[in-house]
Amino acid sequence: MILINEFWTPGKPNKNWTLKIGNGLNDEFQYHTDRNSKVNNGVLTVTIKKENINGKNYTSSRLISNRNFTYGTFEIKAKLPKLNGSIVGFLLISNESTDCKLNILKHVGSNSSIIHAVLHYGKNSKNSSIFINDPFTSFHIYKLNWNSKGLLFYVDDNELLSYNNYDIISEHSLKTSMNIVLNTVVKGGSDFIEDSSFQAKFIVDYVRYYENSIWVP
Repeated sequence: MILINEFWTPGKPNKNWTLKIGNGLNDEFQYHTDRNSKVNNGVLTVTIKKENINGKNYTSSRLISNRNFTYGTFEIKAKLPKLNGSIVGFLLISNESTDCKLNILKHVGSNSSIIHAVLHYGKNSKNSSIFINDPFTSFHIYKLNWNSKGLLFYVDDNELLSYNNYDIISEHSLKTSMNIVLNTVVKGGSDFIEDSSFQAKFIVDYVRYYENSIWVP
């Protein structure tokens, strides 16, 4: 195992991560800061806050790994924020491009107990979802096995999504190196965004990377 972060040292996330600062993408309502992420008591807490900065009504954090990865097992143990309008992601992105990305965990606040795994390649995508009872109050493990044979996504060791047809997506850089991203977003659309003062928290026990991935067809 090559350890990314067990979040044992209090303070800001360590040198394995870069905190992105600035407005979110597309129609997102948050401004990313370097002060919404804090390590304490053995966990990383990423907080979505109701505050006005740079024309945005909310603040949150976007963490990007300073190392690139090609193949392996990627795992996060986390509790999710309970907030309509929020989107939380643990994903892999090629050079911060939206052309190809692997959503190991995607949680949309309007569907509070539904967890998504999504493979995006070009304008296409493949996805699957699962219902879990307590994503907010209990830690769950979200995992991806990725190697030259394909992709397997899991929630608590339950297979959620598999993919092994690389011929279709090879042109979209899936076989190249990717960065790990921890992302918290506040978005509009059909979601109701709470306007009262609040702090919604994405709590991460650990992020781990194992260099060898075992493929199970």
